[in-house]
Amino acid sequence: DVVITNYHVVEDYLEVVEKVEEGEVKKVIRQKELGPDEGIFFYFDYLFAPQPKVPPREGHTSVCVKAAKNWLLQARLKLKGDGTDPAPTPVTDEYDYAVIRLERAIGRQASRRSGGAIRGWLPPEDDIDAVTTQRRILVFQHPGAFEQQFDIGEYIQLDPTSSRVWYTVSTAKGSSGGAAVDSKGKLFALHNAEVRAAVPAAMGKSVNQGVRIDVIAKDLKDVVPREPVPDDAGTLFWSLNDDLEDPQPILGRAAFREMVTQMSAPDAERVVVVSGPPQSGLNFSLKLLRRT
Repeated sequence: DVVITNYHVVEDYLEVVEKVEEGEVKKVIRQKELGPDEGIFFYFDYLFAPQPKVPPREGHTSVCVKAAKNWLLQARLKLKGDGTDPAPTPVTDEYDYAVIRLERAIGRQASRRSGGAIRGWLPPEDDIDAVTTQRRILVFQHPGAFEQQFDIGEYIQLDPTSSRVWYTVSTAKGSSGGAAVDSKGKLFALHNAEVRAAVPAAMGKSVNQGVRIDVIAKDLKDVVPREPVPDDAGTLFWSLNDDLEDPQPILGRAAFREMVTQMSAPDAERVVVVSGPPQSGLNFSLKLLRRT
């Protein structure tokens, strides 16, 4: 029930106040009071066009969850001049993130409303390899508010503050808060900015950056308890649509459902060939492929 994004993504919903503690002025970030018709909405499974509406409307294939009433768990300010070289130093806790609690937990629910393996979550990593360069990095993103996309690039180097990582992954406005993961699917960084500087190690390629996830994890250690990802994903009934009132369930044979579950594994075979005499099987539609 916890989502992390950039501070600058939800900045309009936050306020910064100064408090004096032990003779020292400190900046405290608080959530603003929202009106009865206002809210922060999170969309899961936005994998296909069209774009969902805000506030949400019925009929879209994505799942919408609203932020909880007391939604802000912790936030850190953005860094002035982030993405420039040399970046301002030193960095104290300007990690450009906000951790938000959802109105309802979604991590243990099916990844689609109609069934399937549970969604799960990406746990923050306490330690990342920020030394070995030229490694593959993927950033999952919604550039320009389009459906989910990703791009692959290489990790180049740390930024001058050592709190950010630079990579040659292509992104666009709207990608802030996306998950940067390594080739093993582990969180590497929280994508947050374009690098507007010449980077010799990038060999002329444009560079983007994310805040190191291990830095964020250390900062969150006493705020958000760690929840292990369930080993047993489980399988619910599948449906060819998202209409809970009038589902089109796929009951199928147990062997076929087991194959679908196995194909969900990250490195599993994605092809199943079913043979038999004419008229012995069924032709399934694109809807079924999207569900599997």
